[in-house]
Amino acid sequence: MNINPTLRGKLTVIARGEVSSPAISADGQVVVYNEFKDGETVLYRHQGEDTVRLTNDSHASMHGDLNADGSKVVFTRYSNPEESQPGNYDIAMWDQSTGQTTLVSAEIGNEMSPHISDDGKVIVWDDDVDGKFGGNDIVKSVDGKIEKVTEAKNMDLFPQVSGDGSRIVWRRYQEGKSRVFIQDQNGVVKPYVEKKGNVVGPALSFDGQKMVYADQSGDDEDLKLYNDKTGVTETVAGVNGVKETWGDISGDGETVAWTGLDFRKGSPADTNVYLRHDGDSVQVTTAQGGSNSSPKLSHDGRSMVWTWTDQENTANRIIYKLDLPEDRD
Repeated sequence: MNINPTLRGKLTVIARGEVSSPAISADGQVVVYNEFKDGETVLYRHQGEDTVRLTNDSHASMHGDLNADGSKVVFTRYSNPEESQPGNYDIAMWDQSTGQTTLVSAEIGNEMSPHISDDGKVIVWDDDVDGKFGGNDIVKSVDGKIEKVTEAKNMDLFPQVSGDGSRIVWRRYQEGKSRVFIQDQNGVVKPYVEKKGNVVGPALSFDGQKMVYADQSGDDEDLKLYNDKTGVTETVAGVNGVKETWGDISGDGETVAWTGLDFRKGSPADTNVYLRHDGDSVQVTTAQGGSNSSPKLSHDGRSMVWTWTDQENTANRIIYKLDLPEDRD
């Protein structure tokens, strides 16, 4: 795996193994990720030169997200109090100030896909209510008070809360297609973005006014950026024969990163990470013997993490972190 030399960034290996789902704090200093090893899925937190295992029990813990300085980590945790009975997924949070993990919510159904605001006061997730997958609610906790954002009449999944906690967006699957819904700063739930095809993978800037998403309306997936202040939607990446997906946007709204699956030379696709800042796009990685995917950005867009996966052995992965120089502009 090579980095585009024009970026002049510092590349760090965060972890190797069957690792996945990296997330980065808004200040760019902390990374969380999960690893499957010896039959367990555990959560790790990396800061500076230190990597700490956050979960040390038999529960599977995964899909972590962080507040602005990485002092709070929310994640999905599988709980099975009685081994003879089936368990379910709950939402838990690790707090650096106490070193303890507490349950945010532990209902009868499966609660997954947690996301946390920069100040750590707002946490959102999806909940299949009764564990029977008949519908999914979006749920939020504000200062520890839990409330339903939606009721279980649809498949509402993968919520994202803006850094300031004012807005929540999610994917609603209904009547054979998916679109993006929002709960705005006034608490109103309404349709937000709908296209001819599926709309997936929404992510918000800090104030929630900018959103990136993947639009599947065309021959392949294209990455779009919607600005709610101007009402303008622009195509960030839309090359024919390339599937542009799994996007993220920096908190300041100035940088977008995404995964590009290039099928123009056939299959398997050349899969790499791309970056756009100040209107200029650049291919960050060169896939050599593997794929680079699912980038996540810090608030200023100068730090990013992603996962490289070996083409021959998908259990062989590396989580990379790239820090760009301050004079990149």
